[in-house]
Amino acid sequence: MEKKVRLLQQKNVKWLFLIGVIFYTVWVSLFTSTVHIEVDEELYVTLAKSFHYLGRFEKNGQILDYSCVLYSMLLSLAYYFYTPESILFLLRFVGVLCMCSSVFPIYFLAKAILMDEGMAVKITAWFLLMPYMADCAYMMQEVLCYPLFCWLLFFLYRLFEQMEDQGGYRWCILAAVFSVSLFFTKTYTFFIPITLNLSLFVMWMKVKGEKRKRITGTALIYDALYIALFAGFYFMIFAINGFEKGVNHYSSQIRNLFPITSATVFWGMIGCLVYLCYLIFNTGIFTMGSLAAVYKKERKPFYLWVIGSLLFMIVEIVFMIVLTEEGVGVFPHKILFRYFQIWMPVLLIVFIKKMQEHEDACYRFIFWTGIAGLAGSLVYYLFRGTSARQAIMDGHLYLILENISKLILPRADVLITGVIALGLLVIYFKKIRISKDKIWMGMAVVTIGFWLLTLIQLPVYTNIYVKGTEIERDGIEIAEYAQNNKIDEIFYIYDTIENRNGYLRSYYGYVKQDCRTISVTDYEQQKENFVSGNVMFLLPEYVTEEIDAEPCSELNLSHFTAYLPKH
Repeated sequence: MEKKVRLLQQKNVKWLFLIGVIFYTVWVSLFTSTVHIEVDEELYVTLAKSFHYLGRFEKNGQILDYSCVLYSMLLSLAYYFYTPESILFLLRFVGVLCMCSSVFPIYFLAKAILMDEGMAVKITAWFLLMPYMADCAYMMQEVLCYPLFCWLLFFLYRLFEQMEDQGGYRWCILAAVFSVSLFFTKTYTFFIPITLNLSLFVMWMKVKGEKRKRITGTALIYDALYIALFAGFYFMIFAINGFEKGVNHYSSQIRNLFPITSATVFWGMIGCLVYLCYLIFNTGIFTMGSLAAVYKKERKPFYLWVIGSLLFMIVEIVFMIVLTEEGVGVFPHKILFRYFQIWMPVLLIVFIKKMQEHEDACYRFIFWTGIAGLAGSLVYYLFRGTSARQAIMDGHLYLILENISKLILPRADVLITGVIALGLLVIYFKKIRISKDKIWMGMAVVTIGFWLLTLIQLPVYTNIYVKGTEIERDGIEIAEYAQNNKIDEIFYIYDTIENRNGYLRSYYGYVKQDCRTISVTDYEQQKENFVSGNVMFLLPEYVTEEIDAEPCSELNLSHFTAYLPKH
């Protein structure tokens, strides 16, 4: 009987996967052009195209030296079915499959932590309604990183639970394989082997004898396999690029961190506090405190690893990304939640465990942790003012608050955050007890509300605000002409640096050719270098200058003027 119930629950998860794939496939079909220029979507799509058609990783005629290429290699499969009209849908469909596949590791993780198969299925269904599931509409590495990390969470939970058993080694091997895969999907996941080894060392210090030997063996197997696989992956990428050393804009960006001064450390600490408060707010106010409370109650090494990894990640993101991009002396103008959303499954599952098994444990600590997070977010909004600029994928909660503040009610972010904090203080000091049913209902309403807002907001932003529908018409026409006339390269020509990264460059998503970007000045000075071969030039509508080339009369574009070389 128990086996039949288990099989039924697993069948339900498969149905959830199928339903999720169908729903999100229909939803992403509503999108038109891409929205990210130069980096992010353009970079990953370009890597996918060059890998598929050229067998190497290249952009603007230069070899690219990036280690995070697994996602682009996966995307490249879509180009086997390339047509100008369908390619962006196919690329997004890859994202749908990736994001929806997360239901399987989430189910296994929830079942392992809660030991309740029925509840695990319900939680799995809930995660299909998370606002960040909408990321499948964008060609971003997060859509592959998320399911891979969910599997890693499950493997590491099993590894820590079965550390003393012989069978624990298989979880160690799987964890090493997925750890390396994650690094070559999203480089910032280099924290995994660091925090895992630190956690194993803490365990090693607390035991002696056979248990210590078992932990030592686990660490050695994991590290040896990680190093071997890392070297293999790195050699593979180097070989794909013909053993040429390419360019990487991130390597030059990290140099912005130096020299490290007292101001760097001070603003880094401020940034870490901002991110910690934001995470408390954006992950559900009480989840971070609940994680600490459950660890205090159960003392499981897995929870210690999660806490340590979260803290390590905050420092990593602030010092390696925020400070290098925005500099010292300013509050972050955006919060990069997309780097942290991989932790949502374990945070919410542990929060549910806290509600079910340790309802009154550390109640005061959890409550005031949540209030502190809200207070920190409130201070951030007050100091940041109207200059906050949240990117489309970097935090759906803060993006919605920002849009309300800019389009509907000024400083609504401050008002809403303050009202939430005030409401919680009233509940605390009035000693109002809220039933579990009402908590469940509140969680469902908030999740579905943000999910629906996200489902509406994102296609409207893409299709209307950044003129995706209009760009799509031009992009398809350009791509069809380039395909029929065997164009090898397409040059996007800009006049000023402000016009270099305009949204019209999103035509790149429809074409299979290398889309290069040059200035009018560079074209005039080095024209002979650009007119060799079968090439085409595109001048966006905001470029008023003309170039010495032949207008392409066969193309009737709304936002571009197309040129061909004079022969």
